[in-house]
Amino acid sequence: MDKRDRIELAELSREILRTNPMALFGERHYRLQPGDSLPQPGYVGLEYERKGILLIGMNPGGKNSSEISSNDEEQYFILKQIRSSSRGATLESFDRLNEALSRTMPTWKLFNNYVRRHLDQCDTELVSVAYLNLLKWRTMNSSGLGSLCSISWEAHTQRQIELLQPSTIVCLGTGVARFVNGKLPGTKIHTIPRMRGDNIGRKGLMAIASASRSIKRAYYRHRLSNADGWMDGFHSSSK
Repeated sequence: MDKRDRIELAELSREILRTNPMALFGERHYRLQPGDSLPQPGYVGLEYERKGILLIGMNPGGKNSSEISSNDEEQYFILKQIRSSSRGATLESFDRLNEALSRTMPTWKLFNNYVRRHLDQCDTELVSVAYLNLLKWRTMNSSGLGSLCSISWEAHTQRQIELLQPSTIVCLGTGVARFVNGKLPGTKIHTIPRMRGDNIGRKGLMAIASASRSIKRAYYRHRLSNADGWMDGFHSSSK
């Protein structure tokens, strides 16, 4: 991505971190996990390019931001830096956040059971993809989040996706897919079913394999269509 797009994404992350959830969600804010003072803007790999792969989850899991693990201390420190930064001075911290996440995400169960399998089968690396949640805050439970996701979509998430301009979206969970369906015309959407506890079952493994094959085919078609004479060279060398 060019620097201007990354600056816009960094400023949007700053806006998300400065959002007052009570003001944003009104009476629905009681669904959020108490004590979780820092929303999660998401991850954009330092080598992500437009028309890349975007993975979308429902909302952050795990403990709230007042009970962070040692693995996440750096991430939360940088999130606070972005929140307190002045407008126009967030890009450096934004890139540092994504660098830190590229080290901590591989320790997450969700990553190892779903994301890593998908990346491996697509022959791609974490640094080349992006990952967002529809809802940026943790919640008391994971059911019935549609209204919160809709508010978050209008406030932040739709704009993030517009800036990322992915060609392919991988929805982690059927609930995410139902929400996204119809909102992003022209974007290829794959769904990977999730099981309770972020365990992966047979349907999830089959969905990852199917999505990965489709993404690889699209990637190679794109490479061939933009090869500028590559096929001519191939045919001449084969005579």
